[in-house]
Amino acid sequence: MIPNHLQLRYPSSMIKANIEIITFACNLVIESQRQALINFVAENNVTFERLVNVAGVDIQKPFADYTAEKIKLHVGVNVNANVELTHAFLPRLSENAEILTVSSMSSRNASVSC
Repeated sequence: MIPNHLQLRYPSSMIKANIEIITFACNLVIESQRQALINFVAENNVTFERLVNVAGVDIQKPFADYTAEKIKLHVGVNVNANVELTHAFLPRLSENAEILTVSSMSSRNASVSC
């Protein structure tokens, strides 16, 4: 069950029964795949009423134990991809669009052993 403070609530007048969901799988760490997603959105004239960023990487160990590769992975998905895609899609947002970004859950149980 989702705690009340984490639940999103919209008045029934805001809920639309006729929606279209489009999917496109890509590895957000790889710049060329992020660009392919941006191109796909442009070529298909996709617009957004809501842009929801939920991709994230959670590395379950103290930060001091991260390798350079894991840091690049973590920052690549949790920061770079999120910012780059949100910026690229700004012109495709509808007038009253909403952006929802869910940050990494690793901050909830952050390791203090740096």
